[in-house]
Amino acid sequence: MAFPDLDAIIAPLASALAYAHAQGVIHRDIKPENVMISEAGSVKLMDFGIAQFADARLTAEGVAVGTLAYMAPEQIAMEELTPAVDQYALGLLIYEMLAGRPAFEDENSAALVLRRLKEKVPGVRLLRPEVPEAAAAVLARMVEWAPQDRFPSLKQAYEEFQKAYNSRR
Repeated sequence: MAFPDLDAIIAPLASALAYAHAQGVIHRDIKPENVMISEAGSVKLMDFGIAQFADARLTAEGVAVGTLAYMAPEQIAMEELTPAVDQYALGLLIYEMLAGRPAFEDENSAALVLRRLKEKVPGVRLLRPEVPEAAAAVLARMVEWAPQDRFPSLKQAYEEFQKAYNSRR
């Protein structure tokens, strides 16, 4: 996907998530099905139905909530969640848009959980070598296992990705 197309989708998502995070809200379910594009091209982030305030535990103890293919490792492990889970999921969404397929695909949930807990996200350049190295590095940092190894904010992650991806021009 060309960056102007990618940016037209990712920029409004990053903006919406940065705003939500500034209000103390974590979406927890970033995935393609929750991104709507109007006929006029307006991009909307949908389904805040399982969102939570960053300082609250709104789900029952021992219950992971979200879409497995886009959940951060700490979300799968049912650890404390921070806005970094949305950064991770947005990174997976960008990966899928660039690579043309999800980072992880498995027939059943059990196999997917095992892969997600044992394997890092494969480098996007394995599937799309034309992605600039700097952009691939930013994307890899967005999907690091440990939240503290990701960018301090989703806004910073997006800005770094945009700058790195545009560097190829």
